[in-house]
Amino acid sequence: MLLLVGLFTLGIETMRNAFAIIALASLLASGASIAAKADKDSLVTISPGFSFGVITPDGWTRTKADFAPAVFYPSKYSYDRSPVILYVRSASKAELGLKTIAELNAFDLKGMRSQWPRISSKAQAIWSLRDGTSAPTYSFEGGQFQELVAYIEHPKSITVFVLSADTNPILKSSLPAFRALVQSYRWLPELSSQ
Repeated sequence: MLLLVGLFTLGIETMRNAFAIIALASLLASGASIAAKADKDSLVTISPGFSFGVITPDGWTRTKADFAPAVFYPSKYSYDRSPVILYVRSASKAELGLKTIAELNAFDLKGMRSQWPRISSKAQAIWSLRDGTSAPTYSFEGGQFQELVAYIEHPKSITVFVLSADTNPILKSSLPAFRALVQSYRWLPELSSQ
């Protein structure tokens, strides 16, 4: 209750914003092994059908782009000159006419083949998140970039995490940050219906 009173004192007037901040506090508390500051390193994205929170990996900077609400690059580079990026986006199953992760992977591959005809995708490991959720991963090779993609499925959406690097050695050296980002993920269904 004290938290809500404090929020209204700060000028946050809607319950939706209050719930988002409470969800962010919950996200930070649940990701205790990953250092983060609420003002800079955490993100809660609220959209109809898919809302989630993530924590910026240590040593990385967060921005956003037209293609994703959360894009990360190593802090030692500028976004424009980074040889590697991580990003998170959600896809509505209904809007795309897809039902499963395998269908979304095939859809993504088909789109990439229009630019890179020799690109291929291969199933990799299935990561288990702290809450028991499975995140199947797939590699994409033969295009302009080396990519590893993790998918997390929900009833109405699929959240997509992408590690995109200029070279395979850069991809491999970025795996710990990518895994930390995926592990920090929290789906926020209580905010998704708003």
